Amino acid sequence: MAHTDSSSSFSVSEDLKLIPRWSIVLAFVAFIGIQYLFFFAPHQLHSSPMAVHVYFGISWGALVAVYILMIGYISQDAPNCGHCHESVRITDLHCTRCGHALAEDNTPARLRAYRA
Repeated sequence: MAHTDSSSSFSVSEDLKLIPRWSIVLAFVAFIGIQYLFFFAPHQLHSSPMAVHVYFGISWGALVAVYILMIGYISQDAPNCGHCHESVRITDLHCTRCGHALAEDNTPARLRAYRA
């Protein structure tokens, strides 16, 4: 039988560690900036109902924030140590920070949970 949710939540928390702080901060600033555009920037052409401003502010803000977080995740995920999450060169056999054997990281995360 498959493992319970505890192994999958552990995998998700490991993946979330890969999102760099600069990406989180930039996503937050972008979300707040878009809220400013939809709520406080002067809209002189039309006056829309508040519900429209709320809907578009939150949806566009979330879309831009998620995009920035994905960019950060992809930039950190490319060649990283699976143990300490430090960047490594593609040609490295062991992590220069913690000494972890990088060959073990080639196993997909969904299969690592089943190793003993």
